[in-house]
Amino acid sequence: MKSFHSVTRKINNLLLTCEHGSRRIPRRYNRLGLSKRELDGAKDLHDVGALSLMKEMARLLRASYLYTTQSRLVIDCNRQINGVKKAENTFHASALKQTLLTEIDGEEVIIPVPGNSSKLKREEQSRFAHFAQPYQEHGQMIAEKICAQHGHAFIVQIHSFYPLYNGQERKTDIGILYNQSSHVAHKLMNILREKTSLRIDANKPWDFRSLDVQGGAFYPLEKNQEIDIVVIEMNMKHLHTQTSQRKMARLLCRSIKKAFTYAQKDKK
Repeated sequence: MKSFHSVTRKINNLLLTCEHGSRRIPRRYNRLGLSKRELDGAKDLHDVGALSLMKEMARLLRASYLYTTQSRLVIDCNRQINGVKKAENTFHASALKQTLLTEIDGEEVIIPVPGNSSKLKREEQSRFAHFAQPYQEHGQMIAEKICAQHGHAFIVQIHSFYPLYNGQERKTDIGILYNQSSHVAHKLMNILREKTSLRIDANKPWDFRSLDVQGGAFYPLEKNQEIDIVVIEMNMKHLHTQTSQRKMARLLCRSIKKAFTYAQKDKK
């Protein structure tokens, strides 16, 4: 099975991606040594509702899209191989995550991931080459095709987050994360604030500009002025049902169309 699935459309210059949408752990990794109970309560296994949200947005926008087909616990496709290594549980962990935040009997606990914690750097490199590198290279190929046809590409990465994580309450409803594409991100934030009373925050619940993250999966592409990248982080409390997912998708799609149209006009 490929490490990703994609659809390329020529109608517009949008590429939607979802790096953490799958909870699948290939059988050969034997659940990474984790019990079913630990995985059922895991808060770092996948982004709940993110993939469904992205697919609905792709349908509404008729956009190209790309998503991973395995859990971020196997390897995080939204990291670079040379990222900062942190033993502490955090969004800014390395590509091979060594600890897991899970909820057991209503309590959050941080536990080691046996299938990852004792691995040598060679294992991280092997998994990155097998899963993450093909994903990132394929996304780059789609973005370059879009640029060749439309002169500009917008990459929108779709993620979600828990309202409570590691004891911290997140009050953000929608986070718009950015690194170099601040102009586009602020256009989108301003339009979202006009359209909804939800709390819209910049670079929350985590900062996309952090050196720990190194700009995520497609950071090298931002050196190209013809490519803009923003990340949409949706609070999971808005994604519990198919109805709520569709409502959020409509809100985001209307805002993206308007914001990106304005951003392109400003660049001309």
